[in-house]
Amino acid sequence: MLLPYLEITDPNGSQESVQLQKIRYTLGQFPRVNDICIADELVSRIEHCVIERHSEGWFVKDTKSTNGTVLVREGFQGQTLSLSIQQQEKQQARLEPGDLIILAESDWMVKFQDPNPTPKNNVGNEAIVPLKFVYNLSRHSLSRLRGSDPAQELTLRPKAREMVTYMAQRNWDNHQSPIVCTYEELIQAIWPDKPDKMIPNDLQGLAREIRKEFNASGGEGFRLLETRKGLGFILQISVER
Repeated sequence: MLLPYLEITDPNGSQESVQLQKIRYTLGQFPRVNDICIADELVSRIEHCVIERHSEGWFVKDTKSTNGTVLVREGFQGQTLSLSIQQQEKQQARLEPGDLIILAESDWMVKFQDPNPTPKNNVGNEAIVPLKFVYNLSRHSLSRLRGSDPAQELTLRPKAREMVTYMAQRNWDNHQSPIVCTYEELIQAIWPDKPDKMIPNDLQGLAREIRKEFNASGGEGFRLLETRKGLGFILQISVER
């Protein structure tokens, strides 16, 4: 019998496969106290999340981690759907083959595969609804849209909001298409009075704050605000006036 397994890819691109032979696996930063080590400082040290077998299939469950767990699924016509595990009943969601599990804002990728998946039923299988994030330039507001739910505005501190505003404007000026914003131009836009005193690490702090807000709203922070190593950042959201 072919067993389900996890495809784990670290930030350098190295991969390993872990067959799921037990009924419960813990994922976290420390290797000696977790079944699977995700060596990233943003990941909780002990049991950031667990993957476990139920009668209905395999589930991922967030165990009250600090920075959250997001499930990413490719839907029809290549549409990306995402689910914030913390916002679900029992803080868990059923896994389907090909699902990507993102811990915190880590660049590690954990993909679930199952050659013989349990047949679906309606028990414990939370629906995943497409999410959309939109920045309105005239209102200076960043909002989350999900299905027919009312728009939810994300809360950002002033400097983080300035970063999003600048990047959204650059996307708008680029025919509403995402464009890389360099470290140098972002520093000049956010700290125009002291650009010589700021470094890319200062931007990284703002990026973490922005990604955390995306994650808390069910988005994929590392995808919505991508890091282009050695260059800067690119904001992958919709922009309107």
